[in-house]
Amino acid sequence: MKSRAQYLREWRLKNPTKASEHNKAYRLRHPERDKENRDREKAKYIKKGRYRVSEEQQRKNATDYARRWREKNREKVRESSRKHYHKHKALHQLHSKIYKSKVRAGRVGEVKAKDLCTLLEEQKSLCAICKKLLSEEKEIDHIIPISKGGKHSIENLQWTCRYCNRSKGNKII
Repeated sequence: MKSRAQYLREWRLKNPTKASEHNKAYRLRHPERDKENRDREKAKYIKKGRYRVSEEQQRKNATDYARRWREKNREKVRESSRKHYHKHKALHQLHSKIYKSKVRAGRVGEVKAKDLCTLLEEQKSLCAICKKLLSEEKEIDHIIPISKGGKHSIENLQWTCRYCNRSKGNKII
């Protein structure tokens, strides 16, 4: 003859949806017992050292681990950074130009690299002033200079060659 515990175990295996519904209804009727059970299970996991930590704690642990790894492997990190820079040199230079122009404008975070790439395509890679094909020495120019009240926005920017931008200075053309 089967014990009641064995019978219930088999019934739950044969009827998982009914067992789940029954368990939900029980937890709703007895929330204090449900909390006690959860606390008891949590204590077991803590005792065994397998209790899950919060996502915030997981991020902190991962950040700490990454920081320690970078400190131990400084040469690997430097070499990896060097390789990435040389592989994506044009993009790094573009970001540098954007940042420098934002700093000069007294603002950071208004013009995105994607917008500048679109602007370059719209200009067909031609200097906005002399209409020559732009080389690697292209620069971002403010149509109305910041010093004359112009804004650092995509509508007030144009791509120019280095010679045109430097000779233009803070004039409005």
